[in-house]
Amino acid sequence: MSEHPGNDDNQESSTHAADELSEAKSALKAAEEAFEVSWKVSEQLLIVGLREHELVHQLRRQLAFYHALADSLGEGIYAVNLAGRITFVNPVAEHLLGQTEAELLGRDAYSTLHNHNSDTPPMLVPPSPLIAVMRDGTSYRTQEALFNRRGESVFPVAYLASPIISDEQIMGAVVSFRDITEMQRLQRARDETMVLLSHDLRTPLTTILGYAKYLHDHMEQQGLTKEARWANILVTSGQRMNSMIEEVLDRNFREAGDDAQTQVVVNLVELCQRMIAQVANSTEAGRIHLHAIESPPIVANPIQIERVVINLLGNALKYSTAGSPIVIRVSHDDQYAVVAIADEGIGIDERDLAQLFEKFYRTRTVGAIEGRGLGLYGSRLIVESYGGRIWAESELGVGSTFIFMLPLSGS
Repeated sequence: MSEHPGNDDNQESSTHAADELSEAKSALKAAEEAFEVSWKVSEQLLIVGLREHELVHQLRRQLAFYHALADSLGEGIYAVNLAGRITFVNPVAEHLLGQTEAELLGRDAYSTLHNHNSDTPPMLVPPSPLIAVMRDGTSYRTQEALFNRRGESVFPVAYLASPIISDEQIMGAVVSFRDITEMQRLQRARDETMVLLSHDLRTPLTTILGYAKYLHDHMEQQGLTKEARWANILVTSGQRMNSMIEEVLDRNFREAGDDAQTQVVVNLVELCQRMIAQVANSTEAGRIHLHAIESPPIVANPIQIERVVINLLGNALKYSTAGSPIVIRVSHDDQYAVVAIADEGIGIDERDLAQLFEKFYRTRTVGAIEGRGLGLYGSRLIVESYGGRIWAESELGVGSTFIFMLPLSGS
């Protein structure tokens, strides 16, 4: 039997159709994959676009915030580029300088805003501090500058110049400044008041010292040794008060660098002995014990260190029971002289220790004992001015120890 010729054609047609179907499926699958990839790319682009839009929105909000901040600071602010030319001026600066931002943009800040003596030859005019600020990346602060105001007038300013840094690169500098005309007027008024006050205080003090010296000499002549010693304490205390008045007065007129002229080598042991004699009467002196192997050398203004010891010793007497011991220890390590004054008094609440040396602060345990909260504050200012430290350790009902440290001479 022979095969029918149409069967081969049908088989070939079916195979061709199957191939086309397979190709169509592959094409469809590829199209689906391409669509999926395209959709994912579009989705990512959309997300990136939304993020960029949000970043732009955030940037605009930050710029608006910084502009609002610069406008509300109450200080003049201007910025310069690396060439020292003005790139930004806030409204406060416009008001203080009497010029608008549009008038100042692009101008050299140092020659335009900073006043220089017209008689000074150009080669002697000091270089702009902004150069060092942008070169070294450090800040510069001064309270002794003069700025130009429209109308050929000048006014005193205090200003701070700081570098503008972006991506670890210095891009320019920003200067914040304030008019200190009123502050200088108040300082002059304060100085005048201090002169008058010191005069008014010294007048009665001179009388007191005169009679105290007379009493001392008279009692010595009469052989009243104990009474003469008491009168001498009056004389010494009066002289110390006069020195304190002079110190307050001098501080108002001294230049900062001249303070070293009042500093001498201080013997802390002898200083503590003098303060014990001045603060304690004959009854209280018996309960104050001074322990010191040697006197560590320090360089300071003795009047100021006396004030610290007087304040701490006075508090120990005031806040401890009559007759209870008070111990003063003078010691030192490799770098610091250490003075510790311990009492067995009412103690201090732990919650008060952190604020103990703040201005006007008084502890919970003082009760009706008089005080103004200034002694410890003043002591802290003195100790810290010498690079030292002062603190207290205490336990309620047991007592307190006040310690201060001062750098040794040459350390």
